[in-house]
Amino acid sequence: MDVVLDTNPPALKALFVEGKLRIAPRDTQLAADWVMIHGLFEAGTAASPFKHRLTITLNGKNKTENVVCSGMPMGAKFVSVMNGGRLSLHAPPATAWSRLAADTTPGARQIIVADARGWQPGDTIVIAPRVAKRGQTEKRVLLAVNGSTLTLDKSLSFHHSGTMPVVDGRTLDMRSEVGRLDRRIVIQGDADSTNLKFGGHVMIMAGGSAQVDGVELRRMGQFNKLGRYPFHWHLLGDAPGQYLRNSSVHSSFQRGVVIHGTRQTLVENNVVFDTPGHNYSIEDSTATDNLLHNNLALENRVISLTEATLREQGDNQAANFWIRSARNTFTGNVAAGSMANGFWYDQVTDGPTVFRGNTAHSGYALSILTDFVRDAGLLVTNVGEHRLEFSDSLFYQNVNGIWPNENGAMNFKNIAFADHWRGPAMTMDTVGENTVFEDNLFVGKTREPVKGEVNSTDSQSVPPAMLIQYSGLADVRNPVFANYGDSSLLSANDILLEWQAQFFLSGVRLIGTAPGGRSFHEQTLTTLLDTSYGQPPGTYVFNKHPQLAPADSQAVILGEDGETYLRMPERFGYSLLRTEVLGGDYFSQSWHQPGFQALRSDGMRFTDGENDQFIDGFCVICGGRYRYALEQAPPTATFFVRLDDMGPHMPAGIAQSVIFSIPLDAAPKSVARIDELNDETIPAPPAARLTAAPSMAAFSATPHASYFYDPAARRLHLQADARWLVISR
Repeated sequence: MDVVLDTNPPALKALFVEGKLRIAPRDTQLAADWVMIHGLFEAGTAASPFKHRLTITLNGKNKTENVVCSGMPMGAKFVSVMNGGRLSLHAPPATAWSRLAADTTPGARQIIVADARGWQPGDTIVIAPRVAKRGQTEKRVLLAVNGSTLTLDKSLSFHHSGTMPVVDGRTLDMRSEVGRLDRRIVIQGDADSTNLKFGGHVMIMAGGSAQVDGVELRRMGQFNKLGRYPFHWHLLGDAPGQYLRNSSVHSSFQRGVVIHGTRQTLVENNVVFDTPGHNYSIEDSTATDNLLHNNLALENRVISLTEATLREQGDNQAANFWIRSARNTFTGNVAAGSMANGFWYDQVTDGPTVFRGNTAHSGYALSILTDFVRDAGLLVTNVGEHRLEFSDSLFYQNVNGIWPNENGAMNFKNIAFADHWRGPAMTMDTVGENTVFEDNLFVGKTREPVKGEVNSTDSQSVPPAMLIQYSGLADVRNPVFANYGDSSLLSANDILLEWQAQFFLSGVRLIGTAPGGRSFHEQTLTTLLDTSYGQPPGTYVFNKHPQLAPADSQAVILGEDGETYLRMPERFGYSLLRTEVLGGDYFSQSWHQPGFQALRSDGMRFTDGENDQFIDGFCVICGGRYRYALEQAPPTATFFVRLDDMGPHMPAGIAQSVIFSIPLDAAPKSVARIDELNDETIPAPPAARLTAAPSMAAFSATPHASYFYDPAARRLHLQADARWLVISR
């Protein structure tokens, strides 16, 4: 049937649309426990928007109810579109969110915004914070709208920014965002939703289609229930032409906008505010080729969930944008005031990604995991084999600006960092990876802090611009470090071994940064590729680590405190030699103990004094110039050796291997190479078995394919690389 709804019907148990249901041009109230759309539900079109008010209220208190439609369990309190159904909701054009056009101060009753088209008295707005401190997002009602000047129902309590500082010719848009929450078309949970944390949910499913523009979703989402979110594309596959635009989600009970198993949707110009968990979610690796453009995510709340699948999706480390598939496009979005992360690429396995023109600011670390967590404006974890590039974006006033983490290669290009007074602009622990930073701007301060703005005992201090943890190589090309005063620029923090962090620097420019701020950190290796950092090219090592430097290194004095560094004129890299016993765990059962000794071929002797897994952070590789003689044999019949993936930090062209020897009473039964090591017996694959060389000269000619046992010296000579050597005796 083709029906025009031109009245307010009584509250319905269910509304099932199999034909066409159009809302007449009048203010309309529609209430139902659930709405299933297999035909067309329409209130306005893109060409002819709905100019009146429509409120759809979803009723229901029974959290265990599970309505099944077309064989699909839908739960309760829903609008669902499937099996050829189409949802078309279009309100008249209006600005979804804007930015302040001038600074505000506490006590102000008026604000000026850049664009307030379509805003009206009675609308509710939210104003983003300008600092990384909880509770400074402000919600107000408009009493009057005079062009771009808005009169508020009550005065502001905090400072908000309306200026765009210019640093080194680059304009940083640090104006606080202003989101409008009200829309003419509303889908909402009933009044009991808040107490029950059980709102409505909109779900677009296989065969369904949604074109939604200018809709408000409030009191939506169902706490701790999988798949019950305010707006949710669910396993549609390809969905070209579908969109959610110019809409708002607020006061929800679980997340905001979710894309799951769906491709080619458009999410544009929306405002999502005050959600438990992630504001916007790309839920799995099959949600690809979607475009998220110019959306505002404002505040979220970290939550602890008990539903098994939800527990694995990181809402206790909530992100404004949570991303499980890199192969999507993110342009012009703003992540503001997150309790944990702004943008979080969480164990993505695909690529490439388009991440350009985005902003994350005022995020603070309040994750509720009991173990160590990482929070940042942009957190990238485990990106796999794809090199992801992030460009032309702005990060400011977060607890950490960006945090490349764990495995995966990444490029960060033409990004601006500013005012990270609580943590570094960049924290990195991409173990064993070369992360490239190119043409980036690091600003220590754009302005002096206002008293009470930051949650810090010393708001005048500026953290280092770049911090490396747990090993990693930062290839930093053409950076600008501005307004750091005499603060340190480079730092490291490694709980395993010092100096595993390494910086390569070239094309550096310093603005408003004193010479004292240029000192290298004692826990880093710093390689200068030119003179732009104020010192001759070469690799600099703090003198407390002499084993890292060859005998021909030059001692130099750097920094205000007169620290001594060893400078190697050549490019430099290293890796770590790791051994494991059969069935061992290298964090607890490695065969060498503290005090284990090795002798380098230049005569330097050293011990594993800091750690019982590695040879004092060892195997420095400088063009293969050193060999190592280990001075203890493992106690087991089978053991394993390789160069640790915490290195290798070797520049291109330098061999990523090392020749070493180890004392053995007799020739080994076999030596082989394997790719992976498990905690169980691993038979050496015949194809990977090495041959016994008849002499040291023969071994030196083919070290990768052979080994040499010297019966006179009772020493086994081997070449280690990134694959495991399996030695059985």
